[in-house]
Amino acid sequence: MGMTVSFLRVTEKEIEAYKKNSEKFENRFFSEERSEDPDFLDIDKSWDGIIFLLTGQSVQNTSDELLSIIFSRNFLDKTQNFGFGPAHYLTSEEVKTINNKISSLTIEDLKLKFNPNKMMELEVYPQIWNEGEVAFEYLSKNFIALKEFYKVAAQNNQAIVSLLF
Repeated sequence: MGMTVSFLRVTEKEIEAYKKNSEKFENRFFSEERSEDPDFLDIDKSWDGIIFLLTGQSVQNTSDELLSIIFSRNFLDKTQNFGFGPAHYLTSEEVKTINNKISSLTIEDLKLKFNPNKMMELEVYPQIWNEGEVAFEYLSKNFIALKEFYKVAAQNNQAIVSLLF
């Protein structure tokens, strides 16, 4: 199965409720209706590759603020572990900041940063980068979905919760 990342757009009020009772988040995030929820996005295993395209480093090797597009280090509940740690969140203002930084990025911009050899050397997960164009298409498709997800959240003044599981 592997390590995948999914996102949920929520209100600030929901963030506060989830911080008070993280079980509410867990129930919503893992509900059977999740796949039909327009506020839900799954980027599969592309998360580390996206971070590489944005920062030139793997998740393990970067402290760039764009890391927070996936891993904000704001935790809903530090004690709640979904296999690879707790859920992260960004406030609506932080979402707007990230959206402003990524909104102008194009596929061409990302293509210039795609470096399969360096990605393999840095062990960027899931280490499929020697597949070349197919691997880039996988990343770009997921980045475009993530970029649109952030755009909608910013427009609707929503916060975002992310989870690696």
